[in-house]
Amino acid sequence: MLKKLLIINLLLGVLFCNPYKEIIFKYSNQTVQSQPSSFSFHIHKTHFLDYSISFLPSSNLVFNIKSMEDNKVENNFFYSLNLGFIFKTNFSRIINKNIFGIGINELKFDSVYNKIKWNSYFLINELQIKTWHLNTIFSYNFNNSFSLFNISNYLYKNVTNNFNFGVGFNMSKINDLIYYSYIGIMYNL
Repeated sequence: MLKKLLIINLLLGVLFCNPYKEIIFKYSNQTVQSQPSSFSFHIHKTHFLDYSISFLPSSNLVFNIKSMEDNKVENNFFYSLNLGFIFKTNFSRIINKNIFGIGINELKFDSVYNKIKWNSYFLINELQIKTWHLNTIFSYNFNNSFSLFNISNYLYKNVTNNFNFGVGFNMSKINDLIYYSYIGIMYNL
């Protein structure tokens, strides 16, 4: 029985293993979150510096534009356009909001793949525990060549009314469990 399970796991790994997944995982972190003001600016430090601007035109809609550059190894450029729908839940006192969103992502000038486009669906659960906020992010990234599911957690605290600081990690299972951690700051205008 154990042999059968090992063989099935090996076959599934060979069938669904795709070189795009490792590259896409580096760029799969979502920076969408609810915010107290109409505009916000985020900086996250992962493998690279990640810059994003969010716009909240109404109380239940958020637009997010994200950009990354990797100039150390190669001159590639990544950008992402995200749209999130914010809805409140009444399950308990600690669950504040959920965000369901879609995103369009593109990596250009990569030395191996040159240009890759993919779509994302994500669900963000925002919890508030006293003065701390925890965002749990479930994200599904795909195009016609691959699909990748990843989970992120981002824990942050409001330092002032306009500024917050946080830490997080992103993980997925491709062949093995892979993950990276990151730090972030957000300034609300």
